[in-house]
Amino acid sequence: MAELLTDYIRWRGDLSFEQSPFNEIDNLILSEMCYLDLVNVLKRDGIDARTFRECYEQIVEKDCYRLLTVNGGNQDFIEAAAFSKRFGDLTVCQFTDVIDEKTQFSAMHFILNDSETYIAFRGTDSSIVGWKEDFMMSFTRIPAQEQASQYTSMTMEPGRIYYLGGHSKGANLAAYAGCHLEDEKLFQVHRIFMNDGPGFCSDVYDLIMLDRIRDKVVCIVPEYDVIGQLFACAGFTQKIVGSAYSGIMQHDIVSWCVSGPHLDLKEELDQGSVFINEVISRWVEELDHEDRMIFVSEFFDALAAGGAQRLEEITSKGTMNLLEVAKAMISTSEQAKKAVMNLPKSAVDLASDQVREMIAALREKTKKEDKNAEG
Repeated sequence: MAELLTDYIRWRGDLSFEQSPFNEIDNLILSEMCYLDLVNVLKRDGIDARTFRECYEQIVEKDCYRLLTVNGGNQDFIEAAAFSKRFGDLTVCQFTDVIDEKTQFSAMHFILNDSETYIAFRGTDSSIVGWKEDFMMSFTRIPAQEQASQYTSMTMEPGRIYYLGGHSKGANLAAYAGCHLEDEKLFQVHRIFMNDGPGFCSDVYDLIMLDRIRDKVVCIVPEYDVIGQLFACAGFTQKIVGSAYSGIMQHDIVSWCVSGPHLDLKEELDQGSVFINEVISRWVEELDHEDRMIFVSEFFDALAAGGAQRLEEITSKGTMNLLEVAKAMISTSEQAKKAVMNLPKSAVDLASDQVREMIAALREKTKKEDKNAEG
């Protein structure tokens, strides 16, 4: 029977990394732990170092708990990690957290043992702005990528083995930092974990650079995956894991399932997400770079038009709310209309009844408009 990451912590938490070597599930847990807001308990000077348990205890004492994830809570998960031997005893150091008008970048080191370190890059939170950044970064450069590259190179120490990883935006940052390391430091990197993060668009990035890390990267995505399929990098090992959540909320890493010391792997993506990915692939192919930017901006502006600021405010209202957003976009945006009109039959067949009806109505309306224009 599949279990959650919290179950793994309670089952495996009494073993140090010397007793039981680092694995893919540990990577997921550390990627989630780095979402914990440490600005009130750890200096951002690269020198301050404390155990994760000490950090959490001070957060509780100061009543300043914040987990900057999709759901923004999961304190039971963080508490279980903090009071376990395996994760609570880890030293957290090289903490950095930069937020300004152009950049949101945070990273930290988890010292696993005398020879190994996991460098964790924080992803986006559940804000609509954060999800917009996930989409935008797949086909345009963002300042955080270069910051991740500089941070990794400057904080690595000779003689140690490193794992780089993160979730969502953090996954992209880990890969970007890895492929830009000098040869000597890249040799120290054993694995790079992209946990449901976007890849790189060939229009913007030199994908030849990815060849330097191809044998080191492991991509882990949920069954219902959207973010991890954005410009997914060909040739990277991809593992599909089950989730306790549904729909796009499976992006939340705490929902991912395990079976003992192994991921609860699935053979293929959920058909609902396959439809969405078909849609995205179609507009990526049909639209030029400028139109992609417009399309993404319009889509997320439409999501926020009703006053919502966080993704769960949209998804909690059900599919019809998203359909209303799509209908509004199609009626006002040439980019959105072009993307939907050019959907292949395979994508339409995978859609829900409501979506198929919407597409059929749009195509019928467009035919009438074209006929009237000719007449």
